[in-house]
Amino acid sequence: MRIETLLNCDNGINFLTVQIDDSGTGDIVGPAFIGLTRVETGTIIIKEIPLELFNEINWLYKKPHSYAIQLVIEELNELNYRINEEKIILCRASIFDMLRTFFMQKGIKSEDGVIEGSLQTALEKKVLSYLKQIGVDQSKLDIIDPATDQNKDEYYHDRNKILREWVLDDYKNRLKYVKTGFKKAFARIKAEAEQKKR
Repeated sequence: MRIETLLNCDNGINFLTVQIDDSGTGDIVGPAFIGLTRVETGTIIIKEIPLELFNEINWLYKKPHSYAIQLVIEELNELNYRINEEKIILCRASIFDMLRTFFMQKGIKSEDGVIEGSLQTALEKKVLSYLKQIGVDQSKLDIIDPATDQNKDEYYHDRNKILREWVLDDYKNRLKYVKTGFKKAFARIKAEAEQKKR
């Protein structure tokens, strides 16, 4: 996958903040989404990491991580980002590990931080919309409220439990939605599916 760097620095407004976040990267079901926002204007751009990049081979070679770089470059260009004239706050998620290295190599300053607010909410809605589309019971999946939620880890744990049970209810037809590159989680689903057959 060839990544073209099209980022340019030009004169313009200084000291704006760009936040970059992800959603769905830890879910056992479905694709993932990468989003960014320019905080001061409220502009939000979201793009998808396809589910097939989370299969066993692609995950082994960190294809979702390199694809995340490509998506962020596209998003920054759509935002008309100005190198080193705007502050980048990057979610601490491991999906961005290669992006952090890329930024360092290109001399793009960024810092890790907790992303909350409109971007996180928009990304969560994107994931939940996809899950509803494939038939997951939406009533079981409440959107995190970034302003009040204090148990995000517990929420994501519970969401994966719901998704695992959903897959097991029709394993043969829903296996295609599973991130098979997540070895431990996928092995658990396979084992539980075998038990249900007996």
